[in-house]
Amino acid sequence: MVSQIADFYRTLLAEYAARGEYPVNGQVEIRVTGPEDPSVCGVPGSLIRCAHRLPA
Repeated sequence: MVSQIADFYRTLLAEYAARGEYPVNGQVEIRVTGPEDPSVCGVPGSLIRCAHRLPA
């Protein structure tokens, strides 16, 4: 998913640049959170795991 977003964003920036427009003058930050249960990932062999648990 992140690679799809990055590809879309690069394409969008290229379209703006082709028109001589540069609407972004800083970085883009993508924060990723995920499921704690690898079975809900939908990717066989997924290595998703929780690094630590936060107190309730």
